[in-house]
Amino acid sequence: MKELLQQKLQGRFIIAPNKLIDSNVSAEAITAYLLMKENVSNSNIGELTLKMIAEKLADNNIDRVIKKLRPAIQELIELGVVGLFDCSFNEANINEFKANDTMVVCFEDCVGAFFKVSYIEYRAVLELSKGVKKGFALVAYFTAVMRFTNSNHAVVGFVAPKIWKKYVSDNRTIKEYQELLAENDIISVVDDGYYTPKTGKSVGARVARTEHYTEEQLEKAVDYMAQRSGWVKTNREQTNEKISKSMKKYHASKEVQDETFKTETEEVSSTVLVKGFDEDAYIDLRALLKAGKLSEEKYIDYMNEAQEKSFICDIDEILIQMIGEM
Repeated sequence: MKELLQQKLQGRFIIAPNKLIDSNVSAEAITAYLLMKENVSNSNIGELTLKMIAEKLADNNIDRVIKKLRPAIQELIELGVVGLFDCSFNEANINEFKANDTMVVCFEDCVGAFFKVSYIEYRAVLELSKGVKKGFALVAYFTAVMRFTNSNHAVVGFVAPKIWKKYVSDNRTIKEYQELLAENDIISVVDDGYYTPKTGKSVGARVARTEHYTEEQLEKAVDYMAQRSGWVKTNREQTNEKISKSMKKYHASKEVQDETFKTETEEVSSTVLVKGFDEDAYIDLRALLKAGKLSEEKYIDYMNEAQEKSFICDIDEILIQMIGEM
């Protein structure tokens, strides 16, 4: 019977509309959609309680989770993908229901623009979400990957920053999510530092479902895409060497003559464009380093990113504070 269960689970999917990701609903709303949708019948109608939904996401602090689910479900209602009713089938407000009250949930039929989420992978990500700081965001990012790799054929996807920045604000967290999902054989990820010569901007990480591509296979696919699209790969060794020379020059002189570190062959500007705020801002990383407010490791990381993409957006508290004082 266990083998039969595995077979049935392998073929089980949660169907979701593209607008769940394409719209501006929160990570909590995306997670709530999946949590509720997994229990509905083929007619897209189900009976649920808030406690039942919350228990799937947390082993404790159920009340805290329910508090987050209420506005999340309201977002889904306003998006038009969910309808909420009482047991007499009268339209109801989410705030009318207590934790153990039965809600009748009706989902919009997914016709045309929709994607599939593997039930087994979704349940695995739910468990992973319990061990990370922003569990809802992890589920939302995973769902976005499913949205942009959705096909009966092998598809290499790209989740644009404008999508994932709705759930998290920095590159570092997204990279952690990618690594976590890759370690658990849910997705394959490749970010080889390709950029477009015309704009100088990174093309970003490419992702795929592991059932379609191993990491090695994805590497080859991305290299082929780069060849077809004219992408250029960043020489990370040269970039690291260039920044390393700048650091040695800094330690040798301990003085700043202008806004540029000079090496034997080229100059590396330490004033970089920082994105991720209402308005873009420029900040001198070397000045922070000299003032002892930025570690050498951080400085090198930020300078690397600035050299590759002409801006940085993976910013920590000290940069946020400095920009706020500008």
